[in-house]
Amino acid sequence: IIFFRNSPWLQYEQDFIASVSDMVMLAFEKWNRKWAEEELQTTLKELERLNKIKSDFISLVSHELRTPLTSILGYTSFMLKGIAGGLNSQQKEFMESIENNANHLLKLVNELIDMSRIEKGKFSIEKQECNIVEIIEKVINDMEPIINVKKVKIKKFYENNMIKINCDSQKIMQVINNLIDNAIKYCSKNIEINIEVKILKDIKKYQEEFNVKSGQYILISIRDNGMGIEKENLKKIFNMFTQLENIDTRKHSGVGLGLYIAQQIIKQHDGLIWAESEGIGRGTTFNILLPTN
Repeated sequence: IIFFRNSPWLQYEQDFIASVSDMVMLAFEKWNRKWAEEELQTTLKELERLNKIKSDFISLVSHELRTPLTSILGYTSFMLKGIAGGLNSQQKEFMESIENNANHLLKLVNELIDMSRIEKGKFSIEKQECNIVEIIEKVINDMEPIINVKKVKIKKFYENNMIKINCDSQKIMQVINNLIDNAIKYCSKNIEINIEVKILKDIKKYQEEFNVKSGQYILISIRDNGMGIEKENLKKIFNMFTQLENIDTRKHSGVGLGLYIAQQIIKQHDGLIWAESEGIGRGTTFNILLPTN
């Protein structure tokens, strides 16, 4: 604020004008801040509305896709079992290709549904006492066809064969499946995966590094000899829709939701999941820390 006058200003007049000027500027700042806050609130509400529309759309489309996919897989299974008549070798090959691609598409659809439930706060788990070793063995058995085709060498190191925790077995199976599937996907040849499960007797290291609560934990480590991850990307890979490869040139399929969902599942179990790698070409280790009770 600028005032003009021909005669000199007296000191008390200068002080008075300075006070008035300060009050006017303060009032203007408050008005400007209030206006900015109102604009921000309006923008946030609009973003929330658009995000809800997006989530509802993804959920609706995903459910609509899952129904016909389930039907396709059902009839494909009947055909491969010969229920509708025998198949020659070429027909069987075609049907197996349909089944594999339909299963892949169904997995993507299920990931989108899970993501939508997580965003809406409706992604729940049901815990019961489980043997984590049995869960891992079940995943490996279910993945046996791809393990055999890819000639994957799996080494297992269990502290013992009975390690009980309270968990949602289906959800933990989903996490383990995703990690092993990624290990196979991002290894080119001579694939070797080491799976280790141990009961931690000292968690001081993890309390200092991750601020975990006191208690007894198990550590599941899944290590591969694949392409590895640059250190600056180790945390990014758990973000939604994250793909480290260029979308136009990438060689591996997926929408970048598997690790995000895995992290949300482990969080709901009061656990932690993180990745370690010495860099490109040095393999990757995924670690899961879960409380035993």
